[in-house]
Amino acid sequence: MYQNASVMMELADFAARNSESVDRLLLESLRSDAIQIRLCVVTALVRYAFNQVNEGICVNAFRAAAMYSGMTARMQALLEANSGAMAPALSAAMQC
Repeated sequence: MYQNASVMMELADFAARNSESVDRLLLESLRSDAIQIRLCVVTALVRYAFNQVNEGICVNAFRAAAMYSGMTARMQALLEANSGAMAPALSAAMQC
């Protein structure tokens, strides 16, 4: 989830750079979710590293997983709504 959240931020940045019609509010929401997921994961790992295995870790992990699920659904909606506008730029970027 931690690494995929970073990928989601990069995809949101790519969409912002390569499409004028993309929903800016959706992109900000994706970026915010990605940052929150990364923070939740780091918090859970730090607590686990210090052997503070308790309900708080489970809550943090569940919160990160729930946000991740929502973020992936919104990213899918973004890609479906803007696939035509971004496809040529995405294709060119992948050939590099």
